[in-house]
Amino acid sequence: VDTTDSHPLCRGFVDTSDHSTSFKVIFSNCSAVFISSTANNGLGTPSGIYVGNSKQSVIDTYGEPDNKTRNYYYYKDEDNNNLGMKFIFNSREKITAIYVGSFE
Repeated sequence: VDTTDSHPLCRGFVDTSDHSTSFKVIFSNCSAVFISSTANNGLGTPSGIYVGNSKQSVIDTYGEPDNKTRNYYYYKDEDNNNLGMKFIFNSREKITAIYVGSFE
């Protein structure tokens, strides 16, 4: 654990673990509540989407997002709208970051 601090989305304290400059996991009560990947480091979604993939590959894999702008696509969890996956894109429409967790 790299840092322990309070977090606005969790009751009490959370632990942040930076596994590299491009991979972070935030834990609360022994559960991962947020995961981020900001480089093509071999970590991807269970469906095989990685940083560096195209915007079209996200649509082909997950369909139309629940919320989108030119710079990101957001997919809500079917059972909990506070949870989801967010894909961030650069001007070349390539994924530059993948975030999974609570966004409320």
